[in-house]
Amino acid sequence: MLPIGKLEPFLDWISNHPQDSTEIFRVPHTVQIVQESRISLEFPVLVDFPRVAYEAIGTFLINHISEELNKKSPRELLSVLLNEKEQTNTPLGQVTSMLRTLGIEWDARVFSFNEGIIITVEPEEYYRSVWPKKILDFIELLNADKDYPSNIYEIASILTPQLPLKEFAKPYSVDLPMIFKLLATQEDFNMIVELEKLRKSILSLYGLIMASTELPENYGRQIIAWNDLTKIFYDLLGLLNHLEVLLKVGHFHSGYNVLRSLIRDLGDALIVVSLAQYYESITSELRDKSLKEEDKESAVYVGLGQVKEKFVNTWL
Repeated sequence: MLPIGKLEPFLDWISNHPQDSTEIFRVPHTVQIVQESRISLEFPVLVDFPRVAYEAIGTFLINHISEELNKKSPRELLSVLLNEKEQTNTPLGQVTSMLRTLGIEWDARVFSFNEGIIITVEPEEYYRSVWPKKILDFIELLNADKDYPSNIYEIASILTPQLPLKEFAKPYSVDLPMIFKLLATQEDFNMIVELEKLRKSILSLYGLIMASTELPENYGRQIIAWNDLTKIFYDLLGLLNHLEVLLKVGHFHSGYNVLRSLIRDLGDALIVVSLAQYYESITSELRDKSLKEEDKESAVYVGLGQVKEKFVNTWL
């Protein structure tokens, strides 16, 4: 159980300092880069900023303004933009409404003597009210035993921001965002400690599988499956090492992707173990040399269906 009571005062402090949210959640030394000419996006790269909001601002809004700049002058377009954003029946108004439900506002103005449009983003309300609730909801989900890899994978997917390729290509390390340093002061939410717990859990699971699964050596495919399983666990530990490196150098955005890869590997491992354990039930009918090929194929599908049922009952 994750101690929500210990985290709530910390989240309350975040909620009561919305004016500091940009600095607390900002990724140091990074900026949001816009390739289109005549458009400037004043928007730092932020931790745990909703992926849908990144896409709405960095893709839809930018593309929409870029297309309209080919038809109107910046000053003409600015008037249209500010009017459409308040209309519920326009695409721009619908995107604005969606962002506001997340506590995110955007604005626009003309810059450099009518040469282009500046877009500004104000995320303070998101970090004041939405972000703390999101964290508490996620912890309550985990504490209610809704901690299946599929649940965590889905949430990690939603939280994964999209950065321009140039941001990933920079060779230098960046400093950790302040929110990570603040969380590290919370004993039960220290990432270094949690990664070490995760390493022990992975090794324990591997030992449990090795001890509980008997594989007859005369089944070549089972031996192959067992070798694949070992490779998967090596990959799991390698991903964990990568997360530790990411934590030290600050490139935490990639950490979401690594976490998703780690969860995917865990699923692969459980499936491989199930296939190995129940291989006999799949292949028992295939030893009948009189069976036609289509009958063998049918037998395989029946066996895989049995594996699926046993998989759910065994691993959940």
